Amino acid sequence: MERSLKDLDQAFEAMLKKFPDARREVVENAGEKMQRKVLQNIFTTTKEVTGKLLEGVTLAVGSGGGYSAVRNDAKIAPHAHLVEFGHRIVKGGPLNVPKKELEGSSPRNQGKVIGLVEGKHMYRNALNELEEELIQDAEDMIEKVLGDVF
Repeated sequence: MERSLKDLDQAFEAMLKKFPDARREVVENAGEKMQRKVLQNIFTTTKEVTGKLLEGVTLAVGSGGGYSAVRNDAKIAPHAHLVEFGHRIVKGGPLNVPKKELEGSSPRNQGKVIGLVEGKHMYRNALNELEEELIQDAEDMIEKVLGDVF
């Protein structure tokens, strides 16, 4: 009995040593998959291609490997949120109003909304499309770590 408890304790120690590296690998792979999917979504859903939306997609992995984030770099593509979420088309905003009339009123109240541009949801759709695959990758990692130890 005593021998089996020591073996079990050693197995748990080995698992604890392997888990951080395995977790970091899964998190990095998930981030890379998300980044590729977002780039693919941008390429397929947008009409005009200047390259700024594509250049703005960045991948950040936490220093401990606990997270990865695919996000837009606002310095490269400050308009990405408008493409992602959509926006109103406004005609006759504050540029057409004399400066004296703008005092005391919000410039957002000026102009007429003449249309709406629907969002492309490149980031959200990438996450929705990859959700099952990312979950399966995490489950496979856990089975591998446990299988190597037990």
